[in-house]
Amino acid sequence: MIKIITPAGAFGEYEGENELTSLLRKIALKYSDDEGEWADKYGTDFENEEFIMRTYYWGDCDCGWDEFESKHDLTEKHSKTCFQAKLKRFESGLRKPGIDFMNENYVRKVGDWAIKNGYKDGWDGCAVHCDCGRDRREEMWFNGLAKKFGTTGKQPHKATCCLILPNFLHKKTGFEVRWYKYLGRDMETNMKPPIKELKKLIKETKK
Repeated sequence: MIKIITPAGAFGEYEGENELTSLLRKIALKYSDDEGEWADKYGTDFENEEFIMRTYYWGDCDCGWDEFESKHDLTEKHSKTCFQAKLKRFESGLRKPGIDFMNENYVRKVGDWAIKNGYKDGWDGCAVHCDCGRDRREEMWFNGLAKKFGTTGKQPHKATCCLILPNFLHKKTGFEVRWYKYLGRDMETNMKPPIKELKKLIKETKK
């Protein structure tokens, strides 16, 4: 017997899903005009006076940020005495041809080494720990680049970019939902769901 385990929601509605996910499925089914799009899994593309629903966007940046960023580059490297440089040298000694180095023994050795070399959290996060200031300067450079583009480092893409538009927007309350690939997966909201308002969308006449 073969048992296949998939993420919750990979095949649409699932037992135990939360109320928000269930409501969004019902809204998608009601307002979908395409029987073949599997609306109760992926949602649908629809807009009226009450709300906007968009399926997950699989494309590239359409606001110009990615193209703008690709024309600039920070060439500064970590110093030879930086934790990052020392970590890479240490890791190179653990790797052997034909052997999967990312195992428990590897994690333990790197974690012990990290603690001995001043990073108290050991393995957790050591792959991005920098103590030479290079990463901090990169962050400042990135923020400046975004400002030059007309946005911010926290969200360099423009508000109209398809990469960051919400998959669901309730216009009256400003409630937004974003998900990854399909409904229920890694969903993020910007406020407490207005459940009563969402239920109205299901009862209202489609328009």
